Amino acid sequence: MARRPRNSRSSACRSTEESIRGSSNPASRQRAAMTISRCVLIAVAVGCLTAGGAQVAAAQARAGRLVVTVMDQSQAVIPNAAVTVTGEDEATQAAAGPRSVSTSPVGVATIDGLVPGRYTIRVEFPGFQPVVIEGHRVGSGTSRRSVVLPIEKIDEKLTVERDKQLSALDPRGAAFSTVLTREQIEALPDDPDEMEKVLKAMAPPGSTIRVDGFTGGKLPPKSQIRSIRLPRMDMMAAQNHGGMAGMHFIDIMTQPGAGPLRGSVDFAFRNDALNARNPFAAEKGDEGLQRYGFSLGGTVKPNRSSFSMTLQRTGQHDTGNLLAALPGRTRAEPVRQPSTNLSLTGRFDQAIGRDHTLRASVQRSTFERYNLGIGGFDLPERAYSTSSSDTLFRLSENGPVGRRFFWESRLQVHAFANDNRSVTESPAIRVLDSFTSGGAQQSGGSHATEFELASDLD
Repeated sequence: MARRPRNSRSSACRSTEESIRGSSNPASRQRAAMTISRCVLIAVAVGCLTAGGAQVAAAQARAGRLVVTVMDQSQAVIPNAAVTVTGEDEATQAAAGPRSVSTSPVGVATIDGLVPGRYTIRVEFPGFQPVVIEGHRVGSGTSRRSVVLPIEKIDEKLTVERDKQLSALDPRGAAFSTVLTREQIEALPDDPDEMEKVLKAMAPPGSTIRVDGFTGGKLPPKSQIRSIRLPRMDMMAAQNHGGMAGMHFIDIMTQPGAGPLRGSVDFAFRNDALNARNPFAAEKGDEGLQRYGFSLGGTVKPNRSSFSMTLQRTGQHDTGNLLAALPGRTRAEPVRQPSTNLSLTGRFDQAIGRDHTLRASVQRSTFERYNLGIGGFDLPERAYSTSSSDTLFRLSENGPVGRRFFWESRLQVHAFANDNRSVTESPAIRVLDSFTSGGAQQSGGSHATEFELASDLD
C-alpha cells in the first residue's frame, strides 16, 4: 500500500489554490479563499472524531469486570445481598467512587467498567455477619469472587425472677425494707446501747430488734454484723399497721469467725476539763466517761466451726446539783452519780453436714447506777441505787430440707433481774420550793426467766 503524504490535501483544495494563483479577478480569489477555509475545518473535525473514537475504543479495551457470587455457609445463594466495591489505589479511586449493586435471584452481582487495580469488596445481608475483602485485584478482563456470609451471632439473655406483684406484697422483700451498706454499718456507734438507739430512730415507731431471729439481748459488735435490714414504712403507716408481723423487725444477721483469727480493741474517754461550774454551786462537779471494748473471733476449723467473744465495759459519772433551802441556811453542792455497765458475749458455730449450721451463744450484762434521785431540792438521804442483770442463752439450728424448703429451729432462755435499794426507808418530808428529805421508797425488784422455743418452715 502506498504511504500517504503527511501534509497531503484534497485535489479540490489544490486546484482551488492553483486557480487563486492564476486568476487576476478579485472576486474569484475571494471565493477560492472561502473554499480553502471550509476544507481546513472539515479536515480538523475529521481528525478530532478519529482520535476520540480511538481513545474510547482503547478505554473500553482496558476496562475490567467483577462478578461476585454470594452464598451462605450451606452453599445456598443469597439474592438481594448488598455488594459495595471501593477502590484502594489512586487510579481506582480517581476513576469513580464506591459502587453498590445487589445480587440477582441467583446470588450474582456484576460490576462493569472498573479500572484495573485493587478494590475492597463489602458484602452484607440482614441476618448475616458482613464480610469485607481487601486487596482484590481486577484486571482488564473478567474477575470472579465467591463470598460466604456467616450467620449473625444471636445474644439472648433469660432472666428468671419472681412475679413483681407478689414480690411487692412480700413484707420480707426490698419493697418494705432497707439494707444498710458496709459503710453505713461502720458509721454506727461502737457502744451497743447507742447503736440500738440509732437503729430504732431510723426505723418506724415500735420496731423490734432481732439478732439472728432472736429478740432481746445485747447487740453484737460491728465486726460481727453481716447485714442490717430496716423496715421502710412511714410513721403513719407504721402506727396504723400496729406492728404487723414481719414488717416491724430490725433484722441483724451476724457472721462471727469468718476468715482468719482477728480481734479488735476500742475505747473512749471524756472528762470535765471543758465543763463550766454551775453558778449555784460553790465548786465544779466531777464528770467523766471511760469505755473500752475487746472482741476476738475466728475459724476453729475451716468451713466447719468458728467462735467469737466480746467484752464491753462503760464507766460513767455525772454530777447532780443540790440547791435546798434548809431552816436557817442554804445547802448548795454537787453530788456525784456514778454508773457502770458490763457486757460479756460468747458464741460458737458448728457446721452439721453440708448445709446445716448449729449456733450456740451466751450473753451476760449488768448495769448499776448510784445516787439517783438527788438534785434540786432533794437531799442526799433521798438517794437510791438500781442494779439489773440480763442473762441470755440461745441455741439455733437451720438448713434446707429437700430442694424447696428451709427449716429453722431455735431455743432461747432469758433470765433477768432488777433491784432497787434506797439509802433510808424513813418517811419522806417535802417542803414546797425548799427541800425534800426522808427515804425514796424505791426498794424492791423483779426476777423472771423466760423460755422460747420456735420452729419455722419456709
